[in-house]
Amino acid sequence: MKKVTNSGQFQNGNIPHTFGKHRSEETKEKLRQANLGKVTPEEIKRKISLACKKSNSGQFKKGQTSHNKGKTSETSESILSASVKRLGKKQNCKPRECPFCGKISTAQAIGHHINWTHLGKENPMKGRKHTEESKLKNSISCLGRIPWNKGLPKEKQPRYGIKATQQEIDKRRRKVLGQQRVPREKRKCHYCNKEFIVKISSKKYLCSHLCQIIAVAYPAQKNKPTKPELELLSFLHFVCPNQWRYVGDGKFWISNMNPDFIKPNTNMLIELFGEYWHKGENPQNRIDLFKKYGFNCLVIWENELKDKTTLETKIIKYNRRQIKFG
Repeated sequence: MKKVTNSGQFQNGNIPHTFGKHRSEETKEKLRQANLGKVTPEEIKRKISLACKKSNSGQFKKGQTSHNKGKTSETSESILSASVKRLGKKQNCKPRECPFCGKISTAQAIGHHINWTHLGKENPMKGRKHTEESKLKNSISCLGRIPWNKGLPKEKQPRYGIKATQQEIDKRRRKVLGQQRVPREKRKCHYCNKEFIVKISSKKYLCSHLCQIIAVAYPAQKNKPTKPELELLSFLHFVCPNQWRYVGDGKFWISNMNPDFIKPNTNMLIELFGEYWHKGENPQNRIDLFKKYGFNCLVIWENELKDKTTLETKIIKYNRRQIKFG
């Protein structure tokens, strides 16, 4: 071997005897055991530092910077280029079948499957977690990889038409049973007092969508009587003082309907139909609906408010029934 210069290069075309060769695992272990506990003396460190300073290869010219300055191991071009070189080999991998159970996957995945599932070898990652750096390296190495079953129609897929065996079903069932279920509790609906089951972490206190509409949405939209309802309410107090009460703001519901006026301690209701909102609606349908639940209903149209005499006769005639509730 020729004399080695400070730059570390061999002259006259000579190469070291270890060029292109790799140390065996046994040799690596021997070197590791031999170097255990050894500390490089300060004098040798100083000599190495001085040699690097004198070496031309270790110096940068004015304005010149390192090619990897400011880059980390995750963004280094060497890692990216090495992973891209490995992609070509992985893309050409053909699917392989497990000789024990017939599972089909890539050659690398089947190799791990045979070792860990059938030969009883322990997974080296068992009980360990990947670091963020190793996750990034793995994701980079998988860039551009083509799945072995990409483009295959479902009829040519390995498990097409094959039903799961009872052993596979039991295995899935055991996995689900082993999972910790989300704790639940019984609550009472704040509106209808019905019990319902919900997650402990949930903020739901109404049992159904209807209760949400009745208790939250409807009062928020309509919490005050309209002008026609105020006009009819004042007229009711004039004809029948202190007998009728306005409940059209969501205070009283029958099924999914909210009547406008009710006579307390009786089953008598009054509905006011506006010309715009109830256009084309048959009042008898509303009367029949309330009748199913034991209530009598009088429907008054908005245009009837103009003729007070006829309206007064109609209300007095209906109010004389005095039908008590129940």
